[in-house]
Amino acid sequence: MTEYKTIETVTKINIPISTKCDICKKEITGKYWRLTRYHNDWGNDSTDFYKVFDLCSRECINKALDDYINSCKESFTQRFELEQEETE
Repeated sequence: MTEYKTIETVTKINIPISTKCDICKKEITGKYWRLTRYHNDWGNDSTDFYKVFDLCSRECINKALDDYINSCKESFTQRFELEQEETE
């Protein structure tokens, strides 16, 4: 038989209080896009290249993707994910 004891715990969590566009720096309210870029090449720079952007508009998405494409070295494992999020 297993005996149990009840204990009280306190958990701290990070709650977003504001979201700003990483390209134009405008405050975001409502829906926005989160762009994650990365590659799977061999080497230590895979983790350094992983970056997440919060973007407010199509123009900012295009700018972030242009910057990403221009900064990529020759690679066959370049990837990005674009997800729609909503502020609380």
